[in-house]
Amino acid sequence: MANGSETNVDSGSAAVENKAVSLATLAEQTTIRRRSVKRAGSDSDTSSNCSRSAKIFDIERNIESNLELAQELVSSATISSRPVELSVVIPVYNEPVTVLEIVHRVRALPISKQIVIVNDGSTDATADRLNQLAGLEDVEVIHHSVNRGKGAALQTGFQRARGEYVIVQDADLEYDPQDILKVIAPLQRGECEVVF
Repeated sequence: MANGSETNVDSGSAAVENKAVSLATLAEQTTIRRRSVKRAGSDSDTSSNCSRSAKIFDIERNIESNLELAQELVSSATISSRPVELSVVIPVYNEPVTVLEIVHRVRALPISKQIVIVNDGSTDATADRLNQLAGLEDVEVIHHSVNRGKGAALQTGFQRARGEYVIVQDADLEYDPQDILKVIAPLQRGECEVVF
């Protein structure tokens, strides 16, 4: 038993260390790109302003993408590495009224779980509501800077899922989270490998 726990801790530490190295690399790339932006903006060559503006735009877009990835790496590095039975992925777009209620209901399920919420570029108060969840060990919130669509939000959530079972729960309260336990029951009994 103790050896299994030590293995989990060691592999968890290695994962955090790998993510820290990735984060350091991203930070270095971002710094280099920012220097390039400054140089490109201060060049007094006769090069076309349009060409320079396009280059700066591309570099800034890459920087934003790297910073978003860095945020995700930092977030995942701080998540507990203890095993969970269920990962619940909740894609969210402009659901400020229902998002906290759905998270409350999912957290109340009597099963070890990880809740991965992906805010897919909401343009209303959804991000503010999700910030209220900071510090909850079983909840991870990821913010897309722009709306990429539900499929992309799910892909982001699935990449972070670490549960034995993974399920999607929409944030609009159309489906009751209590039904999740009924849905995964055949999996838990070993009767099948997939349910939907």
